[in-house]
Amino acid sequence: MLARRRRRSPRAIFAGHGASLRPPPPAVVRSLPDVAPAPPPPPPPTDPWGPRGALPAVSLAVGDHHACAALADGTVRCWGEPEDLRLGVDAASPDVVAVPGVRDAVQVAAGSAHTCARRRDGTLWCWGRNLEGQLGRRHLSDDTTPGEAPAAVPGLRGVAEVDAAYEHTCARLAGGAARCWGNNLDWELGDDGRSEEAAGPTRDRPTPVVGVRGVTALGLGERMSCFVAGADGELWCAGAVETLRALDDGPAVWTRATRVASWPPLRAVAVGQSHACGLARDGAVWCVGGARGTLLHTSSTGAVALQIPALSYVVA
Repeated sequence: MLARRRRRSPRAIFAGHGASLRPPPPAVVRSLPDVAPAPPPPPPPTDPWGPRGALPAVSLAVGDHHACAALADGTVRCWGEPEDLRLGVDAASPDVVAVPGVRDAVQVAAGSAHTCARRRDGTLWCWGRNLEGQLGRRHLSDDTTPGEAPAAVPGLRGVAEVDAAYEHTCARLAGGAARCWGNNLDWELGDDGRSEEAAGPTRDRPTPVVGVRGVTALGLGERMSCFVAGADGELWCAGAVETLRALDDGPAVWTRATRVASWPPLRAVAVGQSHACGLARDGAVWCVGGARGTLLHTSSTGAVALQIPALSYVVA
């Protein structure tokens, strides 16, 4: 029978391998020299729009030397050349400024030196230069007087859309009627001489556009106003229509809104100085006019709108 081995104690085992059972010496903590705390980071630059992403724009408009945006909180901010109060304030070389007195704005439109904001309640507020009555009220400004501060266009209610051009403004009302005011030298207001001030070149109050009903969209150029109207999305225009009319002996100026033939059903229209483009209901883009014939197709029948290649399914 084998002899039973004697169990060795843990002390003997570790001692046999040369291990020390003494506790380790206490750790020495060395104190570091005093270090001055780092200076706080500089504050971020002031953003005139507020925190990034906090106030998205819902509408944007650009004039000759200024721009304005309606923000999601209903305020309007403008920037650019402050002359003629086109920014809504009389300030020298401002940055982005808040337009005073305008709230609940859902759309902005800008002309050469004036701006208008459509409010949620269907009223329209305009400010800036008013030499031609483009603010929709009796013009008080002149060459020696700054423009006019923001104020409501008198007697105008139910505005569903606004557009502005060089020196005139138009509004589409909720019922489908259109009103225009401002410079009327080329009959771009389309009132057919029925205003009480028909003898003058300006209208300083909203004037009904004659000849068109059921307006669904506006498009204003420097000397011409166009309207999309009717269930079929027809194009109607008034003013200096050289690029739209047939190349014959017809009038170069239409004093009232007149239907323009050979256009597809439209959803929207945009007008420049010498050309116009329409957004068709199928998403195609059609244009006519333009400098040096770049967008104008002429034939024996006159000016014809052409579809712009490679553009389809356009939404705005």
